[in-house]
Amino acid sequence: MGIISWNKAYSLFPDALFKERKVYMMIPLHDGSENWISRFDPLGFTPLEVRWPQDKRKWHSLTPTTRRVGDAHTWVLPLDTVGVVKPKTPDLVLELAHFSIRQINAKFLYPRGEYVHGPYYAIAIDDFRCLVLKYIYCVPPESEFFWNEVCEKCDSLVKLELLKIQKANRPQFPEFRDSEPGAYFHLDEDYVDRPSTWTYWDDEIPRWYEAWVKKDKSREFLALR
Repeated sequence: MGIISWNKAYSLFPDALFKERKVYMMIPLHDGSENWISRFDPLGFTPLEVRWPQDKRKWHSLTPTTRRVGDAHTWVLPLDTVGVVKPKTPDLVLELAHFSIRQINAKFLYPRGEYVHGPYYAIAIDDFRCLVLKYIYCVPPESEFFWNEVCEKCDSLVKLELLKIQKANRPQFPEFRDSEPGAYFHLDEDYVDRPSTWTYWDDEIPRWYEAWVKKDKSREFLALR
């Protein structure tokens, strides 16, 4: 699995693909999987559902955890950008994209009375947007992560930006806003017409992120490079 941007190519699982020459399931096996599997044998790849216990080691790109596009597991290849128009969205929006990896095993669903076939690896991503951010970010669904800290900051920053607006033009604050944590963060574009003086905080996210990484040595592989 990889991503190609305007100036870089990212291989998210290079140790499996290039070193081990193995490909793993990202969806459950089904009757149509034979077409997918048959493509890899002639190319010298071994298709497997998940990694076997005897093959598992601590440092691997498919270890169930939270990953970042461009982290220490990722291989990044610079591309020739001659003649390519640079997009308005900065590179860091992509390189701050996070996702989680989980191994899903076969399980019986009650009361439907059927099995979900496995095992396979599931990748989960949520979107992260706020009125004080210009761009939408990809984040993992875990509740305890860096983006929770960003949510807390943004909640406060939205409140401050609203208070900068002249009272006659300011949206009315619903009463529950002052008591519900994160309520301002969740306000959407329909709630307020942002003036030209509105401040956006995307440029601060890399600094916040690096500070978060440095708090815990186990996060070092997620550091921006």
